[in-house]
Amino acid sequence: MFATMLKRDRERNGLRIARTSWLVGVTVREYREIEAGTKPPNYDTYSRVCELYGWPRSFVGVPPE
Repeated sequence: MFATMLKRDRERNGLRIARTSWLVGVTVREYREIEAGTKPPNYDTYSRVCELYGWPRSFVGVPPE
């Protein structure tokens, strides 16, 4: 579900994978793995994704700071 939401919001915002990975602070390869659902994001990456898309941090079970 997270991977689907990630791809959907990236496309809604008109962002390409390379730009999104730069904004989130990960490599293109790592971002592709996260978006494909093969690698979960670490807490810092998840926080930056939430900030980028305006998601609450507790949306998929990550407790707020």
